Order: sequence, then structure tokens, then C-alpha cells
Amino acid sequence: MQYIQVTVEAAAEELDTLMWTLSLHGIEELIIFDPQDVRNMVGCTAPGPDTYDDDLLEQLDSSPSVTFFLLDDPQGRAVLDGVRMAVNHLAEVSAHRSLTLSTISVAEQDWAESWKRHFHPFDLGERLTICPPWEAAEPALGRVLLMIDPGAAFGTGLHATTQLCLLALERLHTVGARVLDMGCGSGILGIAASLLGAAQVTAVDVDPVALRITEENIALNNLHGRSMQLLCGDVLSDSSLAERVGPGYTLAFANIVSDVILAMRHFLFNCLAASGVLVVSGILDERAEEVLGALIATGFLLREKRSMDGWTALVVSRP
Repeated sequence: MQYIQVTVEAAAEELDTLMWTLSLHGIEELIIFDPQDVRNMVGCTAPGPDTYDDDLLEQLDSSPSVTFFLLDDPQGRAVLDGVRMAVNHLAEVSAHRSLTLSTISVAEQDWAESWKRHFHPFDLGERLTICPPWEAAEPALGRVLLMIDPGAAFGTGLHATTQLCLLALERLHTVGARVLDMGCGSGILGIAASLLGAAQVTAVDVDPVALRITEENIALNNLHGRSMQLLCGDVLSDSSLAERVGPGYTLAFANIVSDVILAMRHFLFNCLAASGVLVVSGILDERAEEVLGALIATGFLLREKRSMDGWTALVVSRP
């Protein structure tokens, strides 16, 4: 089976708009590359000539980009045409002058394996060691090993948006918590919460591939005996799914994009128990005040605001 690998290079400040534009074309499975992620990884470990290959280090000079895959068939090529027009439109009528789109044809096994050489074990914060299943890691005393294989879903722990969520998670009380992970991607946030003592986790994503990958990562972390519910669909358009998600969560995550957070803010407020905490990420710094203002108008109280590499995460709570 042949795929079209589509890569759109962009400035870091353009990623939010780009991801939202792609979502309008039904593209949810994204690989987001930012050279700052490589710097973060190198900074988290002790690099040496035998640790990283030249190709990885060369990526420090690359542009941020978003990559996704389409089946190389008439339907896939039609989606590609629509995306190409949308990217060209952004470049022509807005300030997004650095957007460039390129494509190559790849076999299924090639795109599934090629990026793996760029993902190595690393420590994050004070409590987590994140490791792909094709490598071995021995966490230091007091650290928890989180095994993750993102497959075609977003979430290795390298990107700043995910790191901000995980760093917030380790500062929050998780033992016995009831956790909601909206837009779970690889499942990394819900799985981390479970490993840190959460009693129950509900993970939701519009993409069935993300739920399959989350299920596989649950198995990697030996969590099948834990209470973890996986739900697929759009809670804003599917009232029965929204009812299944239900209220009463003590902790919730939404690592998505600003516009989706804004659309979901009332739903997320109603999902939380009294004094429940919501962590939202995927917010570009320049939109942080806009999103925060909308959350406060909804009834949330600000607990913490943190930024990393041009991205902001907000920790808010329900009164």
C-alpha cells in the first residue's frame, strides 16, 4: 500500500493556524516537528558521539513542520488538492509567508518506521522517564517509567505542548483522581496520570487510530488492570458521547489547539467536579490571553500559566 507523505514547513507561530486548517480538511493524525524539541531532548540527556546520529543533530537547523499521510488513491489525492489550496491561501492573504508544502510517495512500512531513530529515552521533570518500546531505560530512583509508542498519533512527550501538560501533572494531586484526557492522541497524558496514581481515566479522541494506539500503549505500561475508558467521537456534535463522558472529574486535560479549546470550554467546565482542575495546552503564546479570558468568562479560575518554546499551558480550576 502506497501513501503520500505531506510536509508543510512553517514558522513556529504559524503552527496553530496550520493545524486548525488541516483539521477542517479532516486531518487529525499529525507529526509535529520543531527543532526546539531536539534541543529539549539533547538537554534532557547527556549527548555524545555514540548517542545521536548526524541526521538528528542536523535537524537543529531545520524549520518547524507538520507532516501527515494520505492514502495514494483518488480520495487521498483529492484531500491533498484541498489542503494545497488552503495552504496557498494562507500564504497569500495573511502573514503566513513561510508556509511551504512538499510531498513524497512512501510505502506503509517506511513511514511507520523511519522516524523511530529520532526518539530516545529522556527524563522529564522530577518524576517521569519517557521511553519508546524499541529502547531500554533504567529510571533513576523515584522516577516512573512511561513507555510510549505514538505510531501515527500525536504524543511522544518531546513537544513543548505535551511537556507542559506532563510537568503540570506531576505538580498536581493525582492519587485517587478521576481524570479526563480530551484529544488523547497517543494516550500519553492519561497513561502518565494512571502511572502516578489516578484511580480512573477516560480518554477521548475523534480519531479511531488514536484510540487503537492508546490501547497499545496501555498494554505497554501494563495498565490493563486499571480503570481506563476509551471513547471515540466528537463530544460537541454527539450528545450521546458527551453523556458517556459525563461529569465529576477531578482533573482534565485538553492538549489540542486554541480554537478547539475555545469551542469546548463550556463542555470542559461541566465535566469537572467542584474544585476540579483543567490543564489546557497547544496554545501559542500570542493567543494565551484570548484563551484565558474566555476560560475566565466561562467561570474558571486561573491557577497557573506557563510557557515553553512559544507555547502556553494554562492550569485553571472550577470553583
